[in-house]
Amino acid sequence: IRAQIESAVHIIIQLERMPGGGRKLVTVHEVVRLPGREGTELRELFEYDKTNKRFRASGQLPSTLDVYAQYGVELQLDWFLT
Repeated sequence: IRAQIESAVHIIIQLERMPGGGRKLVTVHEVVRLPGREGTELRELFEYDKTNKRFRASGQLPSTLDVYAQYGVELQLDWFLT
């Protein structure tokens, strides 16, 4: 079952309940398969900065940019730069 989940999930989005009761997206992680061995790791792409009330990019590009392009989804690279 674990292998099926790892092969199916590419992005994890975390929501958090804010003091007013609303929910806010706080992190976006990419699930990265580890080459040559079993398992995965999470690579942070974006994090919500509660102090400045804006998203901060981690500076890492998603490893699946080419897959998105195959489906016609064009992501601007500067979105991922810090």
